[in-house]
Amino acid sequence: MKVNLKEIRKNAGVSQEEMAERSGFSISQISRWEGGQNAIPSDRLSALYAAYGCSIADIFAEERVAPAHLDPEMLDVVGAVS
Repeated sequence: MKVNLKEIRKNAGVSQEEMAERSGFSISQISRWEGGQNAIPSDRLSALYAAYGCSIADIFAEERVAPAHLDPEMLDVVGAVS
């Protein structure tokens, strides 16, 4: 199953460091999930899709995630709350 975290993050113009701050996960964990070295635990999915401002379906979509799927306002809200 393809994981689109890196593509979603890059489309949003966010660094791994910034995403780690927003999500509460370490940069190394974000990197391993984005690179497919580690599977994303199911108990972490809701925190990830909230931090990335997308749906779980977008994270695992077979097709490329278009920037239109992203909600920049949601990313700002999540960043402010984290």
